Amino acid sequence: MIYLIIGVPGTGKSWVCNKLQALANLNATIVQHDHYMKKQYIPALVKAASLDTNVIGELPFGISEQMAELKAKGCDVCPIFIIEDEKTLRQRYQLREGREIVQGHLTRQNTYKQRAVEYKAFSGTSQQVFDYLLKKIKENQK
Repeated sequence: MIYLIIGVPGTGKSWVCNKLQALANLNATIVQHDHYMKKQYIPALVKAASLDTNVIGELPFGISEQMAELKAKGCDVCPIFIIEDEKTLRQRYQLREGREIVQGHLTRQNTYKQRAVEYKAFSGTSQQVFDYLLKKIKENQK
């Protein structure tokens, strides 16, 4: 199963991945988007899924196309959306980028809220997503 953490910049996708990766006994492969060139990311997820039952990836954009590509390659995909309040997003983006968040990111977050409902996917804050993923991975280990 590939668990895809979806959210706009500043929602905490990398934070969730880093926190999960720090757990020594976690039975999962973390494939972070920022470590790959765009065209190399989907192949990296597919390769990881062929070697591990729990793969965690992240998608900041292009979710429909990339999910479709993964499914076409025979991967089971579970989208998980991080949705943070606007104030939190603005603060995190300012800290990380040193400037105001792009309005398009805030607009995209509203789209992601709708997509989470359409996909019947889990959505929550970065902490809630971390807790959810940790529980799912532990369930898969049994």
